[in-house]
Amino acid sequence: MEDIRAYGGFRICPSGCSMEVKWFAENLDDAMEWGNRFYGEQIFYVVTASIPSEIAKEMFYNKNLDNIGSAICIDEDFLDQIKPLKVIRIKRR
Repeated sequence: MEDIRAYGGFRICPSGCSMEVKWFAENLDDAMEWGNRFYGEQIFYVVTASIPSEIAKEMFYNKNLDNIGSAICIDEDFLDQIKPLKVIRIKRR
């Protein structure tokens, strides 16, 4: 979350600590399920984004990633065209 704010968008981890792609859930419920699985009881953030349709058509798509739901895989060469729109803070009890 800090890097999205500092950089102003999405990018691959500059120190090489991430994949060369980013996965985006197609709906909020699925994004929250991934967050729950990765972060459990911790606070996490869901960032909504705008993905241009001409990019989305060219990217890899999985209709049931991790048996959760549909997601699109955006290559690092296109991440600068994906615009963060809204941040939702998820706090678990």
